[in-house]
Amino acid sequence: MKKVLYLFVTMLLLSGCIDKKINDGIKEGDLVTIDYTEFLNESIIDTTIEKIAIDNNISKKEFKPLIFKVGEKAVIKGLEEGVIGMKLGESKNLTIPPEKAYLKNPELIKIIPVTQKLESTRTLEKVFEIPATRFEFEFGENHKTGDDVFIPETNVRLTVQNISSNVSLSYNLTVGDIIRLAPYKEKVVKIDENSITLKSEATKGEIIQLKGAAWNSTVVDIDSKNMTLRHNYIPDTKIRTTLGAMNVHFNDTNIIMDLNNELAGKTLVFNVTIRSISKEDTK
Repeated sequence: MKKVLYLFVTMLLLSGCIDKKINDGIKEGDLVTIDYTEFLNESIIDTTIEKIAIDNNISKKEFKPLIFKVGEKAVIKGLEEGVIGMKLGESKNLTIPPEKAYLKNPELIKIIPVTQKLESTRTLEKVFEIPATRFEFEFGENHKTGDDVFIPETNVRLTVQNISSNVSLSYNLTVGDIIRLAPYKEKVVKIDENSITLKSEATKGEIIQLKGAAWNSTVVDIDSKNMTLRHNYIPDTKIRTTLGAMNVHFNDTNIIMDLNNELAGKTLVFNVTIRSISKEDTK
């Protein structure tokens, strides 16, 4: 009986210690579970609470509290710092400036003019090399020196000059040849020992689709040296790239292509409620 009483008292004391530690508030190293609702300009843009999401037309695959360890930088800095000192069941509004949320990196922004002048001629090296792995991917295996291959989806013929870890290829073209290569046709106007000169065969008023562009472009002028394109307006859109999502925005003079997080540079407000705290030093 005494042993049972001793065990009960010990557990009670330990429980009190644990409760006290939890009530001391969150500190770095603690594992916390929170519910949150995120605001931008007083509008709700994200939440872990299904009813709030439904009421605000926010769709997500699932709704569950967010779990993270304070100090591991798994969430934005302002949210991580904001929960420090909060206690179990406590709710708080956190106003988080861009420098503690998503900073805008100017290197991730590319700007091109809506009306753009490009050279109407370009020069290719007559002989060039590509890695053998890329060659096999593009043209297939079991080729040998002297074989002719065509660039996919074009009428451009190449001759294999040498095969090693790289494959040496030469263009098999003559002056006057018309190359059918997106976004417009080109004509071979000059060939010398080392290079091939091509001239655009696009015509004024022609609408073309530049590779990788979410918009099409109209040829508004062309001469022997330059070609002027007007990139045609599209509403704000997001496109996927190998570097991540890119936001595309047209204004009167420029196209702004931004790889920054769409919340970069904005002040955010989080309404946070602490659902659980697992203390770093609690067994």
